[in-house]
Amino acid sequence: MEPNERAMLEESLSLARENNEMLRSLRSNMRWTRLWRAIYWLVILGSLVGAYYYVQPYLDPMFQAYNKALEVSAELGKIGDQKDQFINSFLNQPVTTKTTK
Repeated sequence: MEPNERAMLEESLSLARENNEMLRSLRSNMRWTRLWRAIYWLVILGSLVGAYYYVQPYLDPMFQAYNKALEVSAELGKIGDQKDQFINSFLNQPVTTKTTK
């Protein structure tokens, strides 16, 4: 092997080792980034669940009041329908006249 070829081979080996080192560093950084991203999302989701657990006693009465308001609204709608039916039945009755003798 000529000295020139040997120098080129050693330089290639050196560059390959440097490249391998950089790739390992990148892979390591990617792993740490994934780990921290997972921890980040776990903290956010855990905070949301914890906030809901903390606020739930205050939300339950509001949901119950909302459901009660919906029930009252439905009952009022039924009353309105009954009123309309009564008026329609009253208006559709045949008119009878009394004859006096």
